[in-house]
Amino acid sequence: MLWIARTGCPWRDLPAEFPKWKSVYTRWRRWVQRRIWARVLAWLAVGHDREAYAVDATYVRVHAHGTRARGGYAAQAVGRSRGGLTSKVHLLVDALGYPVRFVITGGERNDVTQAPALLPPGTGAQVLCDRGYDADWWRDRLLAVGHQPVIPGRRNRLLQPVYDVFAYRARHLVENAFAQLKSSRRIATRYEQTASSFAAFVALACVCLWLM
Repeated sequence: MLWIARTGCPWRDLPAEFPKWKSVYTRWRRWVQRRIWARVLAWLAVGHDREAYAVDATYVRVHAHGTRARGGYAAQAVGRSRGGLTSKVHLLVDALGYPVRFVITGGERNDVTQAPALLPPGTGAQVLCDRGYDADWWRDRLLAVGHQPVIPGRRNRLLQPVYDVFAYRARHLVENAFAQLKSSRRIATRYEQTASSFAAFVALACVCLWLM
């Protein structure tokens, strides 16, 4: 499973030194249905650093093999954006850059619309987001639960919000996490037809970051 995630190769091309590809794939699908990797990630993230969080999203191009999903594109988190057919990974990392939560959507979805699903647990943390998350309702949501928004205003704002410029420098942690996740070719390009299988690969890659 790790080899497939890293190389992005088809399951049928699993090298001969591994078990039969059909056996590995069958095990993978069973684990996907039971959300094994998501549960492992949640267990690892219990002890994350709650001092600060960084939130962002990244596009993932959908390969032709991933466009034949049952139920249509919307049902499998595939959407049309400027880059064509894409999915989007919305990610929250802790103060040390470890992934805590993520959401998979179609590429056309606006970043800030998925922010509530990533709302960090607890209170009193700084939440670092780029200008794409500059929305009054999102700031209000963070303040209402006791978090401190660290979000620069959009350039067309007449009244720019005040934010901690020094703390905002740590937003690179989420960009670093994306760079590490996309070193797995199964994450850099989506080959999976179902959103659940693609999310399982993302969760597996996140688990690997925790174990590095």
